[in-house]
Amino acid sequence: MKKHGLTTLAFTLALCGSISAYSAEKSSSFLVMDCITGTPLVQQNQFDIVNPSDHIRLMTLLTAFDLMRAKDLTGNESVAIYHHDVKDARSEQSIGLKEGDRIPLNDLLRAVAITGAQDASLAVASFLGATRHDFVDAMNRTAGRSGMQRSSFTSPIADVDQQSCAYDLALLTKELQTQYSDRLNWFFEKSFVFKSKTYKNTNRSIQSNTIKNDYFVSKSSNDVILSYKDTDATRQVQRCFISVVLTEPKTAFNSAMNLLRNAVVDFNIVKLYSPNQAIASVKLINGSQDTITVGSPSSVYISLHKNQISKDLVNHLQARVEYAGPVSAPIKHGQPVGELIIELDKVLIGRFPVVSLETIELGHLSDRLKSAVQH
Repeated sequence: MKKHGLTTLAFTLALCGSISAYSAEKSSSFLVMDCITGTPLVQQNQFDIVNPSDHIRLMTLLTAFDLMRAKDLTGNESVAIYHHDVKDARSEQSIGLKEGDRIPLNDLLRAVAITGAQDASLAVASFLGATRHDFVDAMNRTAGRSGMQRSSFTSPIADVDQQSCAYDLALLTKELQTQYSDRLNWFFEKSFVFKSKTYKNTNRSIQSNTIKNDYFVSKSSNDVILSYKDTDATRQVQRCFISVVLTEPKTAFNSAMNLLRNAVVDFNIVKLYSPNQAIASVKLINGSQDTITVGSPSSVYISLHKNQISKDLVNHLQARVEYAGPVSAPIKHGQPVGELIIELDKVLIGRFPVVSLETIELGHLSDRLKSAVQH
């Protein structure tokens, strides 16, 4: 990889309130992630492998939403219910689907979000994948695309052979928050009615009104995934944090909430670059010019503890563009080039894609001969 150092960093600072201390957690694994930057802020054993248990419904829903987008489906499609979808679901975690039923796709997805219904999950998988196995393959592809490198899925419902970790579950939640936030409203519905029978939301914090709509929560017996999204429209940058607390019976929800509250106070977002702002010039071969300007297609933010934000912050930040060189013409505007690496005192705090901000056609023969001689 070729590395080109950057000499300037342009950013704006905004300070938050007083510092709060993080109390020791009883869980074997926990993590707080900034949803905007994807940066882990505090963590303990974030890569320890665990079974995702009932959180698997989040992966099933994310995969379903991705497949619906790819297939240009609206959710109004009628889904046929098959015998194996009913047979393989645990009766205590089902909404009583029967073979031969035809249910709108969105109703099945709502049932999964609200009740965790296994029969609905299996019906969704059978409909969106050519087979259930194909849907599971899509789950693992979605996990790979999302950076969930330590996760492996074998079923759209809870299964003993599935694995994940706190970091990957945070990434999963981040994908849902950033890609499909409009669908998360389903998780706040208190009940789901099917064939005149009411099925309550399995999340008791929803039933007791202890969670507001600016929070999202997924709970299993010992684990909690909790995220907070700032709904203050007056803020220049909306805040979003994800807290994952695993294997902490009884107190996981309170621990996750405390971690989130501390993160909101202690950490702030710093903007480094605007979309399509020039970041660096990268050497170019076989083109009509020798360099090409690169930048980020979206705003570049980093997450810092407020103790790290000071007047001499620029002296502690290091930035460079890494790319598999040489970059060769022809190249189009928006074409991926490499990554922007941001470090604080030589500790990695962010990686961001960079793209070409120019379109450069293939150069004349003399330009290509010059590049061949130089390389």
